[in-house]
Amino acid sequence: MPINLVQWTVDELHTCLKRCDIYMSILQRGGQDTKYVATTKNSKMKGRTLTHNKGITFQCLDSEKIIIYEKPKKKVEPKRLPPGMTIKVKYGKLRFPATVVKFDGFELYTILYENDRRKEVGVHRDRITVVWPENPEIYKFADNPKKNGWPFFCCALSKGSTVVGFCGIDGFESQPKGRVDEAQPEEGITDYIRTAAKYLGTALFEHRITSSLDSFSQLTRDFTIDPASIIRTSVKTVVECILFARNIDVYEVRPELSESQRNFRKSLRRSFRQSRKERNSADLIKMDDKKDKRKAGISKTMAVAAVLEAKAIQARIAAKEKGGQSLDDILNDEDEDAPTISDNDAKPPIGMIRKRAHWGGSVMVEYSFDEGDRLTRDQVFPQIFDAVNTNFAQPCSSQVEKRGEYVVCKYRDFDYTKEDAKDAIDEMPYYVVVVERQKHAQWEEDEIFLTR
Repeated sequence: MPINLVQWTVDELHTCLKRCDIYMSILQRGGQDTKYVATTKNSKMKGRTLTHNKGITFQCLDSEKIIIYEKPKKKVEPKRLPPGMTIKVKYGKLRFPATVVKFDGFELYTILYENDRRKEVGVHRDRITVVWPENPEIYKFADNPKKNGWPFFCCALSKGSTVVGFCGIDGFESQPKGRVDEAQPEEGITDYIRTAAKYLGTALFEHRITSSLDSFSQLTRDFTIDPASIIRTSVKTVVECILFARNIDVYEVRPELSESQRNFRKSLRRSFRQSRKERNSADLIKMDDKKDKRKAGISKTMAVAAVLEAKAIQARIAAKEKGGQSLDDILNDEDEDAPTISDNDAKPPIGMIRKRAHWGGSVMVEYSFDEGDRLTRDQVFPQIFDAVNTNFAQPCSSQVEKRGEYVVCKYRDFDYTKEDAKDAIDEMPYYVVVVERQKHAQWEEDEIFLTR
């Protein structure tokens, strides 16, 4: 679908610009190359790959930038060289770069050498060669016999600030225009092409994200899949959608419960097992086939009773430690004595952090949780460690403060900042994904994708 959509857009533009050469490219993984996937019929650009240092197209990585280059004019040397003109001065067989300072008359000039900043007076015009600025090369293909036409137009295929490809058009000099004295491209053509490129960029961006997330969601239907496969698929999904990703790190965080939380957790499991046995022996329900069957679950009332019983067991354990207090006093004072998480605590202890996997370039490295020590603050950038070690309640992704090239994505089902955190029984690990992007591609759409 994406390639057909790009070609359809090229054909639509070609109906209005019949004598122009139109070609559209898609950025490849890593963001260093762009491949031309759709062109007009007689174009020599289809199937070619342009690298970032082989043309001016990559200047449009700024999604709002539009490039229009006119045909270079023939250069004619002036009779008198103006001050500031770049030149080279001949000394025997050598030529030294310099700048014109002033005209001294009788074809003599005062010049300033660039290397040692030394001035020389009375340099004759015959020893001076003018250095003209280089003409912009639209693209550099050694095997391409066709040179581009003029003017050259280029803009980005983008969604917001995220660039997914480029649209290039040349050969406007062959395109008819409404008025002879009007410059090419004509009034309104630039806006027309830019609007079409934005719509196409939005469609390509949404299709890429939807396809990646859809394949990732298929994992939820496979009950035999292992965690390593899930992590590999998630990293692959990030790489496909964040083209300028340089490194991806996956961290596992195992929450560490206090001793009282662990005792409560054990008591609660014991109470639930006992309540389920009592329920199986006492409660009977009637099904649609009017056959009595025993109910395997427990009612809300029995669940509440199990929690209360677990609290009582926990209080008995605490009573042995406190000695003088009765069981009723322990139960009444339990909420006051239990530790709570302060709102002013910016970095609550959330457990053991270990690196699970690392991706860089094209290499995927996986780590075992059974080996290695826990991650400490001095092993990574402190801002990244603090972002991983910060509590949160909702799935989120955000840039790291003072390091905008990093995006931290976090998800878990339990919020340790709630008031009832002392009763937490969830010890399941959760994962944090840290994506490092190239500094020129810090696009906010990356955070939206990671959150989704």
